[in-house]
Amino acid sequence: MQLFLSLVKYEFLKLLKRRMVCVTLAVSAAVMVLGVTFGGRLGRVYVEGELITTQADLDLELAMNSKRLSGRVLDETMTEELREAYRQAGEESQGEIVYLAEPYRKYIWPLEPFVRWVRRVGLDVPIEDLNEETLYAKRLERMEENWSDSLLSEGEKEYLRGQNEKLETPFTYEYCFGYEHICDMMNTTAFVLVMILTVCLPGIFTGEHSRRTDQLILVTAKGKDVLYRAKILVGVLFSLLAALVQTACTVIPSFVLYGCSGFSAKLQVIAPESVWSMTMGEALMIFTGLLFVMALLWGIVTMVLSECLKKGTAVMAVLFGFIVFSMLLNVPDEYRIAAQIWDATPLQLISYWGVFTNRLFPLLGHYFTSWQAVPVVYLLLSALAARAGKRRYTGFQVSGR
Repeated sequence: MQLFLSLVKYEFLKLLKRRMVCVTLAVSAAVMVLGVTFGGRLGRVYVEGELITTQADLDLELAMNSKRLSGRVLDETMTEELREAYRQAGEESQGEIVYLAEPYRKYIWPLEPFVRWVRRVGLDVPIEDLNEETLYAKRLERMEENWSDSLLSEGEKEYLRGQNEKLETPFTYEYCFGYEHICDMMNTTAFVLVMILTVCLPGIFTGEHSRRTDQLILVTAKGKDVLYRAKILVGVLFSLLAALVQTACTVIPSFVLYGCSGFSAKLQVIAPESVWSMTMGEALMIFTGLLFVMALLWGIVTMVLSECLKKGTAVMAVLFGFIVFSMLLNVPDEYRIAAQIWDATPLQLISYWGVFTNRLFPLLGHYFTSWQAVPVVYLLLSALAARAGKRRYTGFQVSGR
């Protein structure tokens, strides 16, 4: 055991002392912090050549309006208040950039968070006809349309209807800008994370082949078995550590900008069509857990691939090729099984549409969501990949140079 821990310590320090690893970690952390802090908040807003405000000020105003509405029930009282605001704003509140028009900013802008929630519902009736009944009826109608477009089975639809019936309506609006911002940035966090692992991890195994030191392992007392387990453990620890750092670089700036209020806000505040009964805090924990499981799988696959290809550049070429391919490919919903499998791949999964998709996994008469089923599959694939890598690593010397 002492020998194994010594090997783990040695391999981990060897990894961290590589200049490329240190530079990659530092640059990626800086990119995430700057992206979370300034993304979408830079620039000024002009109308007909006249400076109106800045994007940062607009963002701050919207957050303040959201805080004022926090705790309000999205019921008939709110819809009546919105109808009155539009009536007072008049025709000048209609247009392409209405939120910059003076009547809109005076009467409707204070209710802008609710306006955006109504737009997410997809309400297509005139604002003067808006009421609580039509609002929630349209929500149900749009949910059914989305389920049909996704080619869900009748069993899946019935299960989702049952989940929706558990929700308490009308919904209560709560301020949760910090959590919403983090969830929006999680796909970018996952993208940066896989780039870190793709660049940093291949050297754990390829270093032996590039330096021609792999033959020396044959004369050690324990051989390659113990060393393989130590290397895999180092790669796993590094993957989880990188996931922790990237999560912190996303969460901390978001909470600094918008505060950490909103843990108990319902998911329907940002996703009216969702049927899942959970809070924004629970949604963030699901995102974080999936990110760590994804990091585990990607890290092990990267190390096993590096042992198979023997060249770090070859590993990076393959994995970066997959990353670019995943950004370009979109599997249509009409190919139900292929689309569901594709949405379960790492860079598609760590996103709102991947985690909280309506497509379910049926098993033994029960239905499971993506955040329930996919982590189990990832863990099994990680174990199988590690096992296959061990056979490749321990058997290489027999037929090697």
